[in-house]
Amino acid sequence: DFHVDFGGTSVWYHVMSGTKVFLLLPPTPRNLSLYEKWLCSKEQSDTFFCDMTNGSDRVETCIKVTLGTNQTLMIPTGWIHAVYTPVDSLVLGGNFLHGLDIAGQLQIHCLETRTRVPAKFRFPGFVRIMFYAGAHYLKKMRLRTSRMHRDEVEGMEKLAQSLRAWSVQPGGEENRVGSVAHTIKECLTSFDEMETVDEFLNALEEELRRIKTKLKVTLKLSTGDVKPKLKLKLTKINLITSSQTNGTISKNEPNQQPLPPSPTLSSSSLPNNSFRIKVPSAYEMTLLKKKKTAQDLTPYNGTNESDEEWTPHQTTPDTNNQLTILPDKEQKSRIRLSIDNVGGRRNSATATRKKVSSSQHKRPSLGGGTAKKSASASARDRLKKKLKF
Repeated sequence: DFHVDFGGTSVWYHVMSGTKVFLLLPPTPRNLSLYEKWLCSKEQSDTFFCDMTNGSDRVETCIKVTLGTNQTLMIPTGWIHAVYTPVDSLVLGGNFLHGLDIAGQLQIHCLETRTRVPAKFRFPGFVRIMFYAGAHYLKKMRLRTSRMHRDEVEGMEKLAQSLRAWSVQPGGEENRVGSVAHTIKECLTSFDEMETVDEFLNALEEELRRIKTKLKVTLKLSTGDVKPKLKLKLTKINLITSSQTNGTISKNEPNQQPLPPSPTLSSSSLPNNSFRIKVPSAYEMTLLKKKKTAQDLTPYNGTNESDEEWTPHQTTPDTNNQLTILPDKEQKSRIRLSIDNVGGRRNSATATRKKVSSSQHKRPSLGGGTAKKSASASARDRLKKKLKF
């Protein structure tokens, strides 16, 4: 037998042992319309609901679910379903109302009222529970720290309309416990500033409007509908890196110095007026440091004439950009120094000093040693003065 659980309650089933077979249909407008027509049909007992038609309309999407031992099934609000038990089974289940589908629960309650479902097959005290739910949500919305789901806010609008309709002619007397009028009186006593049901419903609708406005702003900010007013403008700058100059100095710009290694600029694949700076990794920085150290240790290869370089005291320029040092006439050897690099000059000067020292510090012979030693010492002193060591 197809049915919808009373009051639009959700239901859960847990099979302890045995088997349960379910046929489920979603609560679409077409299915609910056909279900209401099927309930009011005189041939209900002879018509299988899934074969029900209304002109060209037919039932949508019938789902079959087989539930075995130690399995649980949750059926949401308003789902039309039929249950079959093929074998002896032990099953636990229960029904409950909740705030995530208030509109669906009110829709099923109205459907039961139109189809005149007997009271014993309907949810007991449904209208009273809705008034208690309205008072609960009014307190919750007044708390600035409380949170509500979007489905709860959407359902509160339908709930406020239903409560206003039920408050026109509440059933029972105010002093009779269990009546709708007594329930309304209890809800008003929980708010000191309210004396009538209209004040209660007006306060509920006012808080609902405030919550919906806040929800719209939150959704716009979260979905990106509100565009930020802050705009950043970046100016494209032409940078010159050491890789572009290759460590050379232009002859036209004598004061220009080689740039140190810097992050590379990549703008070939980017749109206009934009650029991207690529920061080198730690490994690349290590290689750059080693390369810079090696460049610092290599001889100077510049051609700038304004640089002040170390030169010997007595020099004779050569046509091949070389200098020839002429020592004292007592030294028969001529030592030629090149100024290709500073290190080369110093090494040549050192070689000259060692050569002179080795020639003048020879072990004296047995005869005339004192005269030779004084002569060599005087020659060495004259050479030092000339070379300015």
